[in-house]
Amino acid sequence: MIELIKNWWNSLYVITALNNNNFDLAERRLAKLKIQKSPISGIAKLLNKKKQAETELEDAKQEIKKLKQEVIEFRQKVNFLELEQLFDNTDARGLLTPDSNLIDFITNSFHVVEHDRAKLQVTGIDRTVFDRFEHELSLFLTEAFKKNSTPKKREEIQKAIEDLEKLKKGIDPEYAFNFTPDVYLLKYFAENVYCNYLVWFLIYQAGLLPTNFNVLDLAAGPGTVAYGLALFLQSSHQFLQNPLFHISYYSLEAQANLQYRGFQFWRRYLESHPQPPNTYFRFDTANIFDYENFLEKLPRDFFDFVFISHCFFSDLQSRERSYKAYSKIIENCLKSNGKVVLVIQKSKLFKSQNFIVNQNKDIKKEQTLIVEFLENLGLRLEWYKYLTSTGSRTKIKNFYNFASNHLPLQTYLNPLKTKYLNLAYNSHYTLDDYVIFAKRI
Repeated sequence: MIELIKNWWNSLYVITALNNNNFDLAERRLAKLKIQKSPISGIAKLLNKKKQAETELEDAKQEIKKLKQEVIEFRQKVNFLELEQLFDNTDARGLLTPDSNLIDFITNSFHVVEHDRAKLQVTGIDRTVFDRFEHELSLFLTEAFKKNSTPKKREEIQKAIEDLEKLKKGIDPEYAFNFTPDVYLLKYFAENVYCNYLVWFLIYQAGLLPTNFNVLDLAAGPGTVAYGLALFLQSSHQFLQNPLFHISYYSLEAQANLQYRGFQFWRRYLESHPQPPNTYFRFDTANIFDYENFLEKLPRDFFDFVFISHCFFSDLQSRERSYKAYSKIIENCLKSNGKVVLVIQKSKLFKSQNFIVNQNKDIKKEQTLIVEFLENLGLRLEWYKYLTSTGSRTKIKNFYNFASNHLPLQTYLNPLKTKYLNLAYNSHYTLDDYVIFAKRI
């Protein structure tokens, strides 16, 4: 009886301490009971288990802390290996060392054939990359055409089509109609991205692609140059070992709607990609002819590349004014060791210099033409390539038959072109462009 009362009294001490949330006192009294080898009540047993659980929890916390430290150290080792691998793939100037496997992959995928030191015939494509791009673009444009529900929708689309069709007649479009951005994206964008993809490939192949660089895109349109680079990096991902790219892209474009539409699609398509390019965007909506008013706002001696892609005027007066504007901007903004990349259609290049090529191998005259063209911009030639689908410097007969049999189809865009552009035939990816790599004189 006495032992029972004593056991009850000791348990009451423990319970009182627990009721007062004094766990330390309860644990001390429990420890005293153990020393005295007194019987332990059910509550006291629970407290004892709680103490054991807390001890085990603390041990587990220490183990977790130890494991976390090991993970941190492991990540540091991985990062170090990645950096080592990166530096193995770059030279002292931070330029990527061309990987022969990547070059072979793109050469084979695009069926690139080098006919002479300047002429490259291209009849293929990286279907994995371009199918996804084209499919997303078709969905984006389908939504854009549906959202724009003006009463005279068909007439507005036709006005934009007719304006852009002026390019074929050597006339500069106005780019000022309601549906101009959407018609432009549907009609020209994918093919121009295809061309600029190959431009970035040529830069990489020449060992001139850095991992950290700044690009100024003059008359940038919807950002074709940036898209070409992004798609090239998608193709190269499996070959380039963890390249830590950091790209600053500055778009200078007069048409705000075209510029904005390109960025809208970028956010939808590329930023949703599993590994989007690490690109910082800056948009400046300004007409290059007003360069005197905005030139001081542009970063001086900042850009590693200045691109002018497919924006050379047909009108003589506008062309001469653009040369002066381009020259001033390049002089102000390009780094001393920076490069200028020009992408110009063959017909515009020849027309601008009043030049006719009658023979496929008239390379010396061709180079003279390009040197004279660059002098208008205060530039010196480093190298150039003529990208052609046909392999010929002159027109071929039955081009559509050739395209149908040999050139990549614009699979996802063709239904939209039939619906909105009234095209009665399929479009293919075609090339007839000079890529000119130059530097300041």
